[in-house]
Parts: sequence; structure tokens; C-alpha cells
Amino acid sequence: MKTYRTVISAVLLTAVLLCACGRKAPETPETPGAEEPVSTVSAEESASVLCSDGARTLRFSRNDQDGWQWTDDVSFPLDGQYVDQLIAAARELDGLTPIADPKGPEVYGLVGSKSYLTVVGSDGSQVTYSFGSEAEGGYYCNSSADTARICVAPERILDLLGRSIYDMALLPDIPDLSADALRSVTITRGDEADQLTLSRGSWSRAGQDVTGEEQVQKLAAGLETLSVMKCVDYAPAAGAAEVCGLASPAAVLHLELDKGEFLLRVGGYDQAESAYFVTIGDDTTIYLMSGDVPALLAGWTIGG
Repeated sequence: MKTYRTVISAVLLTAVLLCACGRKAPETPETPGAEEPVSTVSAEESASVLCSDGARTLRFSRNDQDGWQWTDDVSFPLDGQYVDQLIAAARELDGLTPIADPKGPEVYGLVGSKSYLTVVGSDGSQVTYSFGSEAEGGYYCNSSADTARICVAPERILDLLGRSIYDMALLPDIPDLSADALRSVTITRGDEADQLTLSRGSWSRAGQDVTGEEQVQKLAAGLETLSVMKCVDYAPAAGAAEVCGLASPAAVLHLELDKGEFLLRVGGYDQAESAYFVTIGDDTTIYLMSGDVPALLAGWTIGG
């Protein structure tokens, strides 16, 4: 069963809405058991990775194509580079200079720590890095390979452990949307639609040249750099589209291209992220998109 991450701004939405749009990663902290001390393994040699920031636990494993998958939902579009970053962090921890004359691990909050990173090798060997109390420049840490060796892990490594699974999602590729690739543009707001055609870089509406219209110029410029900011909700539950303003979008952009087509639905605005909720094509996955284009479409004047 999938869980959901809260993404809606409290300023705009009620507590009910906060439950409907966006998912949380599994929140089942696990304290790793005692493992035989070993050295960390490389990304190529690793078979699985487990990490926890004390509130959220994420598990990753190799799939049949030797890529990374989110163990709790193997259909999730995971960007494996983020798992490789965790493994690289483990190697970095191995190279840290230990503090001089350390006391016992319990002094540094390392006994029973719920913040940890475990890397498992393809041969079944594994090493766990535990993170304890805050220290100058980071957090105290040790590993199951040598619990008496106490180091200070940079805060950015703890930031890696605190990422949501949605921060690790593959984002959709946006095709070439330059004027040379466009053939027609349809912007729909409610029951009205604005239909534009392009030829040799010129925009027209009902046979009239509108290339000089301010909103047309802004749209043309914005489409060339259009990108998705982040994933909000993969395979959203019933009601999420309504919460995010996508059941009745503020605007729908349909582009006919030299090769194929492109469809963008613009929903509500998230003040916390300064971005709009969007979906792309037939995919129900909800993303956030910032920049000029979603705001321009949400306020588009039909017919100029």
C-alpha cells in the first residue's frame, strides 16, 4: 500500500487537503541489528541500501536490469543516481578523520540511533553507519565496522537521509518546444479556447498575425526552457486531482509538434513552493512546475 507525502501549503489548504495530495515515504524506522564489521562496498558491488532519518525509512534494491528500485513500490520511477549518492556518502564516511581520544559511542548518541545508512554487498556482507548527536560541523557517526571509531559526518550527508522518495523520482523529459518545432497551440480555459498556428516562426490567430502580442511572446520564450520542478504524487489516490486543482484545470495547453504532441494541464498554485501543480500528457502523476509558463497560462486572455 502506498503512503502519501504532505505537499500542500497550510496557508491555502485545509488539513483535509493536506492528506490528499502528495505522499510520504514509509515511516517505519528500523534500528539495524548488529552486523559483522566489514568495509563498505562500491555502487557496482552493492545489492541493497537502507537509510533512515529517524522518522522515515527508505529501502532500495537491485532489479533484474541491474538498476535501482524502491523496494516498497518497484513501479515507482526512481532515479537511481540518488541511491548511488548514498553509497558515495558511505565511502566518504569511511575516509573521515576520527576524533582524537573518543569516549564510548553512547556519549555521542550513537547507541540505539534511529538515523543510519546501511549498504549491503552482493555477497551479503554489509556495513551500517549510525548518526548521533549534533556536533560542530555536522553529526557524530560511527560504523558497524569499528564502533569505537567516532567521526563527524557533514550535515549534507544527513540531508541525503532526510530526502523524500519523491525527491528521488525521475522527472519527465520535455520535448523541443521551440518555435521551429511547433505547428499549432491551443490554450483552453474553462469552456473557451484560444487557437494559434505557427509558420516560419510567426504566430497567427484566425489568419491574423499575433506574433507581437505580449502574452504570445512570453509563451514562446517560456516554452523553450520549460521544465518540471519536482514530483508531488505518483499514481495519486482518488481526490488528489481535485485537491491540486487539476480536476478542473486553470488552463490546458495542447501543442502539435513536428513530431508528436504535448499536453500540459495547469492546476492550483502552491505558495509554499511558489509553483503550480501540473500533469503532463496522459500520465496522472502530479508534478510542480515553476517559471513563467504555468502562471501565464493560468491567466491567459482568450483571443488576446
